[in-house]
Amino acid sequence: MRVMQSARQLCIAAVATAFGSASHATEPSAVPPPLAQESADCVHPVYATDQLICSDPELRRLDADLVASVVRVHRMSGLPASPLFEGQQAWFKRRSLCAFQKKHRDCVVLAYRTRITELEALAVRPSGGVFLRCKGNPAQLMLFPGPQEGRIITDAAKTPLFVAFPAADNPWTPFVSYREPAKQLVFERINDRKPTACIVEGAGGWVR
Repeated sequence: MRVMQSARQLCIAAVATAFGSASHATEPSAVPPPLAQESADCVHPVYATDQLICSDPELRRLDADLVASVVRVHRMSGLPASPLFEGQQAWFKRRSLCAFQKKHRDCVVLAYRTRITELEALAVRPSGGVFLRCKGNPAQLMLFPGPQEGRIITDAAKTPLFVAFPAADNPWTPFVSYREPAKQLVFERINDRKPTACIVEGAGGWVR
């Protein structure tokens, strides 16, 4: 067990080196914050985004679905300790910034749907996949297709590290987005502006 944990820690460290360790990356926490601080508070709504959600039945359902997804992931394996995965508190704070978008509601809907898709992808052990080698990262990674054109990245043991989504001009920006130029997979973390190029290894072919 210690050997497997050490291997995973080395993989996470390699990913951190390849993509950089920016200040906005997931902040480690010894004790997970209560769920009430990671989703809308409709008892005492303070944030403008909370007030919007609490007055909109569809958004309240999305918020409830989000909480259920967070609980499910925690019960299975917990949230990834990867610099490429946005912690729930960090996501919640960024979600609240949707209030400054011209299309406040559209931003909130996209934020929730993307996050729920990301969490649900982490709650299922992927099958198949292809090996992935990224510039500046000596660790061998694996690539799996995910819902909503997402790309699930795991270590060689298929332990999820992060999920990336297509780069697009939307009110909400995924924490990690990707492009696919010329048989490459280029990842870019939000506000980082240091894209990392990866290529598929072996005979498995390109994931579509």
